[in-house]
Amino acid sequence: QEALAAYKLALEFLSKCAGDTDLMGATLHQKMSEVYMDMGHVDDAISSIESLIEAKTEVLGGESKELALPFKELGDCYEMTNELTLCIKCHTRSLRIYKHHNDKEGAAKQHNKIAGIHKKKGNREESIDHYMAALWHSREAKLPSTDPTVADTIKNVAAFQNSQNRGMW
Repeated sequence: QEALAAYKLALEFLSKCAGDTDLMGATLHQKMSEVYMDMGHVDDAISSIESLIEAKTEVLGGESKELALPFKELGDCYEMTNELTLCIKCHTRSLRIYKHHNDKEGAAKQHNKIAGIHKKKGNREESIDHYMAALWHSREAKLPSTDPTVADTIKNVAAFQNSQNRGMW
């Protein structure tokens, strides 16, 4: 709680000195979101990550690679609150940024994450499409089969294929 109070005070001071378009403010919002998550305050973490994204977008532009991780983290928060449509939207935005920067490993991880969320929602076709894309990006990134993303993707593709043979998934 003391850390949170210090971050809030620093943000207040920063807004008076430098305005709201400063990367230091984005860093403070990141730190605040981490504290909120540690406290179990997911809604407050969401608000801090949204502020972080807004600040970084204003300073760095909407396609900055530095936005991929905050969008992923925001998606993770929405998954915790079971807001799966917003979760998919955030992970898709992260995916687009990774693709824009030709980061195949990041794209593979986001495809795998999106596939898992679609699977949770019962969207079989969307899920398998993303699992297959994750495999493609993993191969392009030369990730070993022991990589956790690759292993999870292979497991889920195999489960999907087995369920196709049995008529379920």
